[in-house]
Amino acid sequence: MKNEFLHNEFENRFWKEKKLVCGIDEAGRGPFFGPLAVAGVVLPINFASYLIDDSKKLSECRREKAFEEIATNAWVKNFFVDVEYINKFGINKATESAVNQIVYAAKSKFGDSLEFVALDMMKINYSYVSKLCNYFSAAKGESWSVSIAAASIVAKVLRDRQFDSYTKLFPTFPLQSSKGYGTSSHCNALKNHGKSFMHRSLYCRKVLGIDDK
Repeated sequence: MKNEFLHNEFENRFWKEKKLVCGIDEAGRGPFFGPLAVAGVVLPINFASYLIDDSKKLSECRREKAFEEIATNAWVKNFFVDVEYINKFGINKATESAVNQIVYAAKSKFGDSLEFVALDMMKINYSYVSKLCNYFSAAKGESWSVSIAAASIVAKVLRDRQFDSYTKLFPTFPLQSSKGYGTSSHCNALKNHGKSFMHRSLYCRKVLGIDDK
């Protein structure tokens, strides 16, 4: 299988100077249910793997194998932003809060060796990030940065694992199949039973007219 990250062209411009890159991505921005997962990954210099790609392109089996490889070889930091915070401040602020914590943790760990933060396109304020490190944010980050691709895998795997427990706690909703997204079966369950405390109020209200009461 062809893998564009075996050469790691984006990271190589920093690695050849013995500098590190922190890739950041999220999973769970769009769902009606559950927390947001945001992950940061700092890969070792000259790291290469045939397993890593955009998490959405990978089978569950390959994604799990890639996750284990990343967790074994790289610095990894993951934050879950809970539904209460999302409901109070909105998804953009929730994302920004997690990104800021990851960048702070990475900079604290690696100091001046951390040269750059690479992020998938996010609608957040980057003023805090820019004070700590150089950064670049652009769409389809998983396609141009192996560090972002690795972060997308970490966020996706950890969020999916968390959903295994939710399916038992909330059997009324088809969480295993929907992963919290607004599928037709999930929307029907919401209309029939109302939302739970783990649902994002604004999302439910906008799409289904379900209020906060």
